[in-house]
Amino acid sequence: MVTNMPRRGEPVRDRSVGCPRSIWLCAFLALLLIAKPASAGAEAEAPPLKTPQVPSFMKPRGTGSVETWARDFAEEEGWKTEPELVKNYWHEQRRLRDRQLGLFILGRFQQLGVPLGGEHVWMLLFRAPSGRWNQSLGPLETQPSYSNTTEVKVRAVDMKLLGKRGEARRLLWIELEKEIAEYLEKVDDFRREITRYGHVFQVGKDGSIQCVATDIPLSLTVTVQGREESSSSLKVTFPRPAVMKVEASSPSLPPEQEKWVGEYDVSGRSPEPSKETGHGG
Repeated sequence: MVTNMPRRGEPVRDRSVGCPRSIWLCAFLALLLIAKPASAGAEAEAPPLKTPQVPSFMKPRGTGSVETWARDFAEEEGWKTEPELVKNYWHEQRRLRDRQLGLFILGRFQQLGVPLGGEHVWMLLFRAPSGRWNQSLGPLETQPSYSNTTEVKVRAVDMKLLGKRGEARRLLWIELEKEIAEYLEKVDDFRREITRYGHVFQVGKDGSIQCVATDIPLSLTVTVQGREESSSSLKVTFPRPAVMKVEASSPSLPPEQEKWVGEYDVSGRSPEPSKETGHGG
């Protein structure tokens, strides 16, 4: 009679496959050891962070008093430099003070004494906590003189510090809205394009400031004769220190927004600013 009982001294075997159970246990452990490094390697293969391109004109420049700065700016732009005009060129729009980081003033230079409204040039003025010097950055945006067919308006939307109070380095967030109205054949017919742009600055307790991302097209809305033709938007978050994440908030995006989707290094340790000119210059 044939039985399945093992003889004395014979190792217990899995009769279904005809091999010792210890071999199967070893094989299972070996698979775990192989699979673990593979999964760890897959996690390490995350795409590298992108580096935003920042135009060279966004580098900080030392300035004296606001009056001196306004006169120097007018001379540089070829504006009139009569004292009564220069003292009225600068218009402060937003002010933000932090005891550890300093004073931030968002404003615009408005060209005076010219027809068609003159140019409006948006700038950021920064004063370190010591108060010993000012630094200016910009232009963030430019509003040209209006014409018979086109009118441009720029307004401040937001300026705030991100991160926790007391940190050695924090991010300054600025948001501007630019509206372009193009008048069509009839006086009452026009096409309106409204874009909100985000700007990010890295600020330190040591009195340093650096633009790390600019001209982020947060939202874009187009209307014709008062009816909305298209609308799209981006979502910007900062999931980790010095990391900016840009995601689509609309089913479809135009190319100027699509190219921004991804994660970016906004630590300020990126290469020197590019010499490209942005829409604000």
